[in-house]
Amino acid sequence: MAADELYEGPYCVLSVVANRCYKRMRYEVLDHDPTHNDITAFFERLKTALPHRDLTLKGMTTDGSPRYPEPIRTVFGAGPHQICTFHVLKELTQVTGCEFC
Repeated sequence: MAADELYEGPYCVLSVVANRCYKRMRYEVLDHDPTHNDITAFFERLKTALPHRDLTLKGMTTDGSPRYPEPIRTVFGAGPHQICTFHVLKELTQVTGCEFC
């Protein structure tokens, strides 16, 4: 599963998508920036919903935000957590304050 947040004006949409079928499994709209408590509660609801869809979480992919690791460990334990390759490459290729440019 992949977890991310999208900012739309004053709102934040937390979302989890199944990687293999690109189907949104759960989302929630917040009127503030998500806290660890918001994300933990969101993941708790996801964890409850998975067996009803006959699904098992095998790992979580995020954008590298420090908001996710603690809630993931709290709710799902020490399962696999990886950073999205796109976000890693984006960070690596951004040039800011380069003395050679």
